[in-house]
Amino acid sequence: MKAVGHAGKTGWVYILDRQTGKLIHRSDAFVPQENIFAPPTEQGTRRFPGAKGGSGWSPMAYNPKTKAVYVSGLHEPTQYIVQTASLHEKGKPWMGGILAAPPGEEIASNGTFTAIKVNNGKILWQNKMEQPMMGGALVTAGGLVFTGEGNGLFDAKTGRLLWQFQCGAGVNAAPMSFEVDGQQMIAVAVGGNFLLGYPYRDTLFVFALPK
Repeated sequence: MKAVGHAGKTGWVYILDRQTGKLIHRSDAFVPQENIFAPPTEQGTRRFPGAKGGSGWSPMAYNPKTKAVYVSGLHEPTQYIVQTASLHEKGKPWMGGILAAPPGEEIASNGTFTAIKVNNGKILWQNKMEQPMMGGALVTAGGLVFTGEGNGLFDAKTGRLLWQFQCGAGVNAAPMSFEVDGQQMIAVAVGGNFLLGYPYRDTLFVFALPK
């Protein structure tokens, strides 16, 4: 099947014909969903994934052996309220509204790291994370999956946590892999993220896999 895939802010992975753009199928939801297409109201509409939910800029990784994609997910409940907006002050940033969690759910945010089969959209495995996942994934030919902020290295088939390293700040970029003198290296930029309140840093970490 000649196809492309995209993990959206709706909480689904879409598989499309790469030549025509026709939808082949969408996956099971990789984050919780409620009132996903409901309009905002004056009383407030509780909706998730919210504006920061689903999957953000985090690139998926694909493993041809498991025929699965690995998706970083964000569960961010949001309250949508219709209000009359005052004109913004010229020269200052304005988003057209304020991002707010529903009352009582200010700390309800969390994340998911999910393996999804591309041939049918079914979830192969899923790990629930304490924090929203923003960064991306990397798979290796040896059956490993790397991701940041959700804290570690996973078995591609089972999702079992195999290794983790505390970088001291938000790992909110996708890992990359390269080879030096026959040894596989894994590198990732660690900078943090102000949208999610993750600690800042300005560091590039490089790890060597065992030969």
